[in-house]
Amino acid sequence: MFKYDLFVDILVFQRAFLFVLMTITFETSRAATSCSNRGHVVKQTANLARHLKEKTQELQKLYIASQGDFHESFCQSRVNNLPDTTIAGNTPWEKLQSLYTTLNVFYRHLGTVKEQQEQLQEPSNPLLHKLGDAQAHTSNLAGNVQEILQCLEPNEPVSEPSGGPTRAPARNIFQQKVYGCAVLIRYREFLGQATFVVKEVKRHLGQR
Repeated sequence: MFKYDLFVDILVFQRAFLFVLMTITFETSRAATSCSNRGHVVKQTANLARHLKEKTQELQKLYIASQGDFHESFCQSRVNNLPDTTIAGNTPWEKLQSLYTTLNVFYRHLGTVKEQQEQLQEPSNPLLHKLGDAQAHTSNLAGNVQEILQCLEPNEPVSEPSGGPTRAPARNIFQQKVYGCAVLIRYREFLGQATFVVKEVKRHLGQR
């Protein structure tokens, strides 16, 4: 009976070990395949950043047009506590890390703008759909940047932004409208920097 139990334990251990080994092999193979196409991913990321910048400019115009009377004045006020448009870092990896972190922060700001506008606009207003699209594209762009980071430095952890959902300091409707426009303006400026950084990384990889 003891020998039988020992045999069963060994068999279970072998199967568990083989499963872990197969999982590691699969993940390694998938990562290697992904990194072998990193040039394509970088090019795709540059195109997505440029496309998102153009769409954000269109979104800003739609946002302004949807705010009713005195809509032009909403984009003339300053708002604090928004992400900086500057992408920090000296090396391509550091700049991409800064880009990745800030993209995730902007994702949360866009979510807050969308939540506020859902309270102010009719459900049929295309602005709400466009804000959702902007969030989705931002998430895709951040995912691409994360993939490039993991390919450049597989052993370096990718830092995630701290904190929960971003909440605007707006207390009334006017402040909410000002906040939304400020987010879109700042995000468009940031995407201009993002496009430049990704192109710089593309040139760097071409020299390796």
